[in-house]
Amino acid sequence: MKIEYINPFLEASVYVLEQFMQGVSIEKTKLTVISEPLASLGVAALVGLTGQLKGRVIYDMTQETALQVVSKMNFEEFKEFNELARSTINELSNMITGTAVAKLSGLGYKFDLTPPSLFTGNKVLITDALQLKHLVVPVITPCGTILLNLGLTDK
Repeated sequence: MKIEYINPFLEASVYVLEQFMQGVSIEKTKLTVISEPLASLGVAALVGLTGQLKGRVIYDMTQETALQVVSKMNFEEFKEFNELARSTINELSNMITGTAVAKLSGLGYKFDLTPPSLFTGNKVLITDALQLKHLVVPVITPCGTILLNLGLTDK
């Protein structure tokens, strides 16, 4: 996976999340590469890409982190992961992915996105038909860690 695919998603993650909270950072010392199915931390939003770039982006977090993020984004406290919370996490994944896509489009890439799919439950396995290696990047927020899981290829 080329660094030019990764950086727009890292930059977009920090940019979008900082709109709702200060102190967001990328923990580059803990980057990992996985090739097996992802076992979700509790709440995972998946956006697929087709076209010149193929693959998926997953925003994975614990339910506690998701509730705190949703609370920040909606300016009210959420104690349960209800329909509005699910919608908010999907919207967050759209915002980050859309920002990254704009940067990649500026580099000349053409592709389409799927609407986000939301998976909830601890250790729910998310498999990949393309069998890509995925770069997992911890995005540190005051609400908790969001794992940015990127599996992209131009083949």
